[in-house]
Amino acid sequence: MQAALYFPFINVPPTAWWTRTLLYWDRVGTIVPRSYWHDPDRLGRFTLELVREGLVDQFRPEWAGRSLGDNFARYLDRLGAEEIDERRRRLRNGQVVFVHRDKWLMYASGLREVRQMGLALGGDHFMHRGDEWVALEQLTANEFMAALTLALCQRASAAGEGSGRGAMPTGTWVPTTDLVEAVQVMLSGLEPKAACGESRKMNLRVRGEVAAAEIRTELLSELLPVPTTPLDVNQIVAFRRRHGDLLPNLRRHLESKIDEALTVEDEVLRFRLLDRIRDELEDRIAEAEAYLRELPLKSVSRSSILKLLKFVPFLKDPIEAGQDAAESFRSNPNFESEPLAYLAFARATFASARRFTPKQEGDVPFVEAISGMA
Repeated sequence: MQAALYFPFINVPPTAWWTRTLLYWDRVGTIVPRSYWHDPDRLGRFTLELVREGLVDQFRPEWAGRSLGDNFARYLDRLGAEEIDERRRRLRNGQVVFVHRDKWLMYASGLREVRQMGLALGGDHFMHRGDEWVALEQLTANEFMAALTLALCQRASAAGEGSGRGAMPTGTWVPTTDLVEAVQVMLSGLEPKAACGESRKMNLRVRGEVAAAEIRTELLSELLPVPTTPLDVNQIVAFRRRHGDLLPNLRRHLESKIDEALTVEDEVLRFRLLDRIRDELEDRIAEAEAYLRELPLKSVSRSSILKLLKFVPFLKDPIEAGQDAAESFRSNPNFESEPLAYLAFARATFASARRFTPKQEGDVPFVEAISGMA
């Protein structure tokens, strides 16, 4: 299972980037403080919906292990005096990020070190925050959240199958974020170069993911147009349930294209290669979409008129039978074996709705006139 753990915030962003993240990975997760587990209504509405529908896994900070605090303190000790002074200046100027106290749970040495270095304040120093929050200098906060996320991904990837509610999710987990500052922290490297065993594997996996993320984000933003506003959670659940079995095939295909691009070091040549990859993928997705459009019953079954007619008693059964017949075309093995079939279904389901305008200025469309919208 391929999965992505979001950071640095508790609540996931209600953006098109996050919609694509939900649709691309087998599982996604976010780091949730202990107090939020006991009172989930403290989560943002969008995040809470995703958690309740099983679309987002919750990671507890303490799953990272007891050594994270000491490791992070040692990392800070290696910073130069000039760097520490600059960070203190930024803290005094209010360049802070608030980190929930629970995320420092079991890592008292790390928090103590940060405070002793003058890089953190209690949240009660700020009128809009309580004492359950710690105000960290911005870069230091991003580094801590990156370290926490790396540790959680490493332990989840190395863990066996969990048991019962609240067990750590398993699979191959990598960090994911939409913040440039957080990505830059990952690139700086928080793990020693001489790491070995599982640490080395995680180090290489993260470096590879950071390198691939920019290309993947760019490709998906063009290949999978989705609304900029959050999608209905039930719609995502239904789509994943119906088409989720096609996702691994798509991801293997797309990641192979990304890896191909990463082997080209010259920026100009890589750009040319990515242009060709985009064209190839667009052509193949267009072929898949054409296949879907050629299913006449499928086209009819999606008609808004039929949705209205289903409320007419003697028409309801034959219409639903027609929709079932249209869906049976979906089982065509030649189509679903195509690696880009998943993207074709996603485009058909999530592409922004078309807007029809009057033929001539001043005309009132029939539908708007009848419905009283005009």
